Parts: sequence; C-alpha cells; structure tokens
Amino acid sequence: MRIGFSLLNNWGIEDAQALVGLASRAEELGFDSVWVHDHVFNVGHVFDRIGGKPYYEPLTLLSFVAARTRRVRLGTSVLVLPYHNPIRLAKTAATLDVLSGGRLILGVGVGLIEKEIRAMGSPFAERGAFTDEAIAVMRSLWTEDEPSFDGKYSARRLRPAGETSRRSPSRSPCRSGSPRRDATRSAKTRPRSSRTRRLMRASACRRW
Repeated sequence: MRIGFSLLNNWGIEDAQALVGLASRAEELGFDSVWVHDHVFNVGHVFDRIGGKPYYEPLTLLSFVAARTRRVRLGTSVLVLPYHNPIRLAKTAATLDVLSGGRLILGVGVGLIEKEIRAMGSPFAERGAFTDEAIAVMRSLWTEDEPSFDGKYSARRLRPAGETSRRSPSRSPCRSGSPRRDATRSAKTRPRSSRTRRLMRASACRRW
C-alpha cells in the first residue's frame, strides 16, 4: 500500500512555506506522495470554507516542493482542465516532471463551479468535451514528434514541445476523475516522447 496526503493548499493557510515544509517532512517519514488542488477563485464551496484566505496555485507550489525533495511523488487532485489552456499546461507539466526527475502525477477533472468555469472563458455545458479534447491534445504533445490535432477547442497543428516527461507510457501520471456524469473517461497517459534524450538538451523551456 502507498500512502499520500494533501498539502492543504486549499485550506487558507497563511504561511505558504509551511506547506513546502510539510512536503519535506512527508518525504522524511516515508510517505509515497503529496497532493495539491486547483481553483482560481474563492467562490462556491471554496468561499464557504476559507472566505478570502489564500488558495495557492498548485503547480507553482509543487515546483517549490520539487526543489526541496528528492523522492516523494507530486500529485494534482485535480487540475480542472477547463481552467487551463491544454497546450500551455502540457508545457508546464512536462517541465515540472523533468525538473522533479519524473515524479509528477497529473490528475485532471472537469470541474463543477459554473461561475468559475465561465469566468475562465470555458463553456460550462461543454466542460466534459473540453476536458476530453484537452487530454488528447496533451497526449499528442507528449508523445508525437510532429504533433497535430483536429479539434473544436484547440489549434489544428501543434508544434513539438522542447521537453517531455521522463516516464514511459505504461506508467501514467495523467489521471482523470470527477463525481459528475459528464466527466471524461479515466486517462492513463504518461507525458513523454520516445526521444527521452531531448530532456537533457540545453534549454528546458525551448519554444514550441
């Protein structure tokens, strides 16, 4: 059994460094993973819980955690894909996975707060379809040398990323889940190209 726990970035804790320290302590105690959560605005149930207190951006927090740890895996539970541009997210997630030595577990979902999804420019009624397409776009960027995609929400031709993940497709860090019926099907895709040597080239932030 592998045990992980939340870093509580969604509980309004004022001291962000305490969350990074919590991750370091988790690694010392032998926990398998630490997890962060994703909202942009404090609305709905988030506001009911923490009001106007801080809700820290998940991938930024995991970047700090990655720099302070060596073994513990880094999970998102979950990134709400309708809040994100999938091309940009694929780049950010691949960079974090590379810098952390392949420790990222990218959990994704469709979201459930209509006001927040609309504020981020995504159609609430189409969030399931948007999420399915976003996963397909990220898969294409992570696994194809000359990625292309013919979709409703994303560009038809995609340029290859300058970095990819360290993990193999059989060990997926990308998982989706939602309690809602319009949630996307579970996805198990590792953000990776067959040419892992690209990871070690001079720039980890090469333009696409």
